[in-house]
Amino acid sequence: MRFLHRGPEWRWLVTLGVIALVLRVGWAVLMMDRTPQFDEVEYMEFATRLAAGEGYVDESGRPVAFWPVGYPAVLSLVFRLAGPSPVAGVGLQVALGVATCLLLSIVGSRVLGPGPGRLAGLLLAIYPTHVMYSTLHLTEPLFMLLLLGVASCLFLGDKQRLVELFL
Repeated sequence: MRFLHRGPEWRWLVTLGVIALVLRVGWAVLMMDRTPQFDEVEYMEFATRLAAGEGYVDESGRPVAFWPVGYPAVLSLVFRLAGPSPVAGVGLQVALGVATCLLLSIVGSRVLGPGPGRLAGLLLAIYPTHVMYSTLHLTEPLFMLLLLGVASCLFLGDKQRLVELFL
């Protein structure tokens, strides 16, 4: 955490967070009237039933294992706090997207140096597909944040090993 207490790095992370947040919220406002489709509908229904205490069940009350439970479980926590609504789900996706950009910048800066780390975080923040996922109720933003988190735990202890792995 020593990394976060230095001035320029902290200012960069705030700047990056604002850039990522503004792009994602702006896109969410543009897509406000969008109707969830396909798997999104199922994930939101599962999350609603989980938040209501019904369990991971389909509309008839039978347990289901066709869709993975991770994203609906996290979404159900948001639904318990803010109520089951598409806006609450978009808020979760925006937060996950911003957190992923910040984590990528931190990990990249610690492993490869400030320049490449900042560039990686910025490129992810403005990457159109990553911004677009902030309005979709799908698993990808949560998966990407968790994958990056696990990778950072595995590799940050041995920076040289990570650099040698990719070079």
